[in-house]
Amino acid sequence: GNPKKIRAVADIAKPKVKIVNREIGSGARRLLDKQLNATGIKPNRVKGYRDEVLSHLDVASRIRVGAADAGIGVRAAASINGLDFVPLQRERYDLVIPKAHYEALQGMKNFLDIIVSKPFRQELEALGGYDTRETGVMQNLQMG
Repeated sequence: GNPKKIRAVADIAKPKVKIVNREIGSGARRLLDKQLNATGIKPNRVKGYRDEVLSHLDVASRIRVGAADAGIGVRAAASINGLDFVPLQRERYDLVIPKAHYEALQGMKNFLDIIVSKPFRQELEALGGYDTRETGVMQNLQMG
């Protein structure tokens, strides 16, 4: 259900829409601020802009119980809480490990073996919104 027909960031500035926001400095907050700026919407026009929580699950929980109509978060948190999800952008995440740690720490190798395993990737994809096609692709980066 999306009873307030929220399809884009501009829709959260409607007078009858209340959001729950993430804390200053979080990626979700930066995305919201960037999108608001791009559409020319001042934060003080967004009901709930100052209502901050500390995680994607907190955002989804607030929406699930009716304390807010929308918020910026990941698809997995929405899915866990039985909420609809409107994607705003795709994001890539890289895990950067210094070569010395990779070579010296057996625990690191075990960790990487787990995250590239088929069962782990299937679990992650089942959460919704995660693409694991490049999981485990190693890059050698030279630091300048």
